Amino acid sequence: MIQGKPWKVEKVFDTFELADKKRQNILKNAGDIRVKVKRMATGKFVVKTRVDLDDSTDKKKVSESNLSPKKLRQEKKRRTRERRAKKQAT
Repeated sequence: MIQGKPWKVEKVFDTFELADKKRQNILKNAGDIRVKVKRMATGKFVVKTRVDLDDSTDKKKVSESNLSPKKLRQEKKRRTRERRAKKQAT
């Protein structure tokens, strides 16, 4: 699996039931988002979220395996420029 953006802690709960209700509420109201409940070492439960990754990035990586090393570097630079431009726009 591709590593994506880091998970953002939404809230910490004392019980799994409360954390699961929050998780279900987020899933109901949000679109392309991943939500998980994790148990912490302290015995509390944390709800974490992150934006869902596009499946199109996986397809790109498969098709890029045929490219020459030079073309791969150029493609990587292009994606980096696009990502930076998108980040500055937000």
